[in-house]
Amino acid sequence: MLTFGTGDIDDAEDAETILHELGHAIQDAICPDFGQSREAAAIGEGFGDYFAASFFADKKPERYRTSVMSWDGLHAGLDYDLDPPCLRRVDLPLTFRDYHEQGDEHENGQIWSATLWDLRTALGRKAADRVILESHFQLDGFTSFARGARAIVDADRNLNGGVNEAALKKIFRRRKIGPL
Repeated sequence: MLTFGTGDIDDAEDAETILHELGHAIQDAICPDFGQSREAAAIGEGFGDYFAASFFADKKPERYRTSVMSWDGLHAGLDYDLDPPCLRRVDLPLTFRDYHEQGDEHENGQIWSATLWDLRTALGRKAADRVILESHFQLDGFTSFARGARAIVDADRNLNGGVNEAALKKIFRRRKIGPL
């Protein structure tokens, strides 16, 4: 089941919000009760943002490709300094050193979404989406960023014979997620 809130606008009016929430449903279907720890919750938010951004990126003007939920962000009247207006982005230069243990899972999730976006850039949409989705079968509700990274490397090994391992590990090292 997908549920949507109302705020300044109905969240179900933003197709990227719908896909973000579908990302949560996919994770929960693969791994029931996903997101029980702070890191797992951040991974959940980051995956939802990535999933929405990846789906629509090739259909959007270049300026909007790495923004998520622009309709909601534009109409919510929020005081965001993001250009273009949106709720979040998937291309911020964040690393795990930017993670705040007591921080908001949406803010911390931008570390994970940016990492996944790097994977998409390196592998292409189809290959990245397959590996990322497959990696969820190795996770649990209390997973960590390091375990998520390991699961992606393992999923690439299972799906592609590990041909992308060096590129994946380089991305995770650059984002300070590991050890691998």
